[in-house]
Amino acid sequence: MPKRFNDEIKRLAKGYYEGGESPTETERTMHNVHGIDMSAKTIDDWHKEEGWRHYKLAKRELIDNANPNLPFGVSKIKDPVFHDCEAIAKNYCRGEGYMKTGPIRPVIQGALREVARRKEGVPVAVLDYLSKVVLRPFIREIRKNNAFDPRIDIDPERQAIIDAVEAIEADGDEGGDED
Repeated sequence: MPKRFNDEIKRLAKGYYEGGESPTETERTMHNVHGIDMSAKTIDDWHKEEGWRHYKLAKRELIDNANPNLPFGVSKIKDPVFHDCEAIAKNYCRGEGYMKTGPIRPVIQGALREVARRKEGVPVAVLDYLSKVVLRPFIREIRKNNAFDPRIDIDPERQAIIDAVEAIEADGDEGGDED
């Protein structure tokens, strides 16, 4: 294997490792994202040889610095990445978590898989925050309130705006003649 190619693989692995992924998680990511097969032992060896920053420090730092309550732009969404991930996860939970019985953990795992599938490059801290802080109480609330239709969740304020939109004949809403 050419040295330049090996250096590029090390650089990729280092990014995932120092970003908070364990050697096993880095191995899985390298395979799934880049199609590169390597062992967790190799990654751990590189960490020791090259003096990489330990993944546990990065993970702890990400979790400590994860604050979805910082304001963002005109929309006032606190953290756009977290907001998107939360919406995807909650939507999944509405479909799966409304059943009164059964463990919550598989629903949370499914929601996190859905987030990872639909949103590329989600930070570990976001997934951790979702699993530990957001989803478990959300699923309990859905189960407690016995939601009628778990896939529909439009708050009354948004529904009022939707209902207030006027129909225009040119749009074909009133069955008008379109020539």
